[in-house]
Amino acid sequence: MTYDWASLRDRPAVVEERFPREVLTPLMMHGARRSQAESRPPSFKGVFRSWWRWRSRRLAGW
Repeated sequence: MTYDWASLRDRPAVVEERFPREVLTPLMMHGARRSQAESRPPSFKGVFRSWWRWRSRRLAGW
């Protein structure tokens, strides 16, 4: 495969693209104080479930 290096030189290295989007779930959570944003770590049960699914697929050869 051959490349046209001259045309690649004339193009910008970074291309900015914008896409319209809609947020369906809340981006920030809050606790008792609604004026302060709160970030909650994932639960151990959820992390373990995700790990177990990944591990069982690897053992099954998927």
